[in-house]
Amino acid sequence: MIELNWKDIATRLTALRNQHKLTIEELADRIDVASSFIGMVETEGFGISFENLFKISQVYNCSLDYLVTGSTIC
Repeated sequence: MIELNWKDIATRLTALRNQHKLTIEELADRIDVASSFIGMVETEGFGISFENLFKISQVYNCSLDYLVTGSTIC
């Protein structure tokens, strides 16, 4: 069983957003959540639903595996 490390997930999400040159507000608009939620996910390692994680993977065109474990490249 894989234990989720929310801080590592948050770090990957922030790095991908920066690589794609998106603001927190732009990402929030694309996945239909509040920008404050994205901020909490990225800074506090706050848990994120599978649905929202999947939406983010689609925005960045990368695998859920990468977002969750960092084991493959986007």
